Amino acid sequence: MAIIFYSICGEGRGHAIRSEVVINHLLSEGHELVLFSYDRSFDYLHDTFKTNKKVIDFVKISGVNFVYDKNNFKLGKTIVRESKKIPSLLIRNTSLFLDMMLKYNPSLIITDFEPISNKIAKLVGIPLICIDNINFITKCEINEKFRDSALRQFTKHILRFNGNYNFITSVFDVPLKKKYKRNTYLVGPIMGNCFRDIKITEENFILVYQTTGSNDKLLSTLKQSDEKYIIYGFNKEYVDENLIFKKQSRQGFVRDLSSCKAVITNAGFTLISEAVTLKKPIYSIPVKGLIEQEINGYYVSKSGYGISSNEINGTDLMQFLNNLTNYKKNLLDRDYDNKKLFNLLDEKIEHLTKVYKKASKLKVMLKIKEIYNAKIWEVKIAD
Repeated sequence: MAIIFYSICGEGRGHAIRSEVVINHLLSEGHELVLFSYDRSFDYLHDTFKTNKKVIDFVKISGVNFVYDKNNFKLGKTIVRESKKIPSLLIRNTSLFLDMMLKYNPSLIITDFEPISNKIAKLVGIPLICIDNINFITKCEINEKFRDSALRQFTKHILRFNGNYNFITSVFDVPLKKKYKRNTYLVGPIMGNCFRDIKITEENFILVYQTTGSNDKLLSTLKQSDEKYIIYGFNKEYVDENLIFKKQSRQGFVRDLSSCKAVITNAGFTLISEAVTLKKPIYSIPVKGLIEQEINGYYVSKSGYGISSNEINGTDLMQFLNNLTNYKKNLLDRDYDNKKLFNLLDEKIEHLTKVYKKASKLKVMLKIKEIYNAKIWEVKIAD
């Protein structure tokens, strides 16, 4: 059994929810884990695993948060707001990772789109496994309309997520690029235990989820419809005519998702994958400027799971509602479980832990840590 560092992006709910499933599997296999994350993901994972003795430590790192306005991702504002903290963030996170590596001497790192662990693994030479949906953007044969996107190039060249093995979660039938087939696997969505034996019904309402509460046009458009909508993501709990707002509750959300007749959402992968698994048609409104969501929205429509709009409007909403039967037919053969991922993951962990010589890396880590402790690295690091 191995000591594994598991590092999770804190931006959005999907990374933590997906990672929880994989973490539970690793713990059931006898591995010991140190969990790294920030913001909502850290809080969620800490609350979930704080009593599990095989989770031997929690490390709260720092991360970058995106700026949104009226369902638009503001790259410029994000850079302005977040860039000033990046130098101290990099030094602080690197120092934390090195301290923990010296303390626990792990056998490998697993990351769900958390960039510092990706860089540390390459720096020190420790095996790395990537489990995420973002690698879909750079490692699959996506439509050519997205290939030259500036934001895709940013994702490709700045983040550069490529582990010894990569597991890409996807519900879209898009093949891998030839050069990645050696160490990359498409494994389908990672579904939590709450979906394993859930009863799927169809009641007369539509579930709405928004990553941010800044999409004002959404609410005014929904009000003009005769449908009933249960809405999450605005952190409110009240009724406004046909709009029923609910505060975030994982149990309540899963219950409403399993019993709705359709879903309206941004184009984040987690809810799309849950909706596809539960055979719920999707109307996606991607956050503008987020290349991942724009690609997901395109493939929701191309796959026949529903439609995608740049912004919600009454015409597209009516088209969606009038074609729910057709979308449901296209979702009938979409069946997934976690067995493929877990079997492959166990096999690759066993291989990597056998070939990795941990002791030979300790001197390298000590030398790097010595540099960080030197006078040249004396930087005031914000909490």
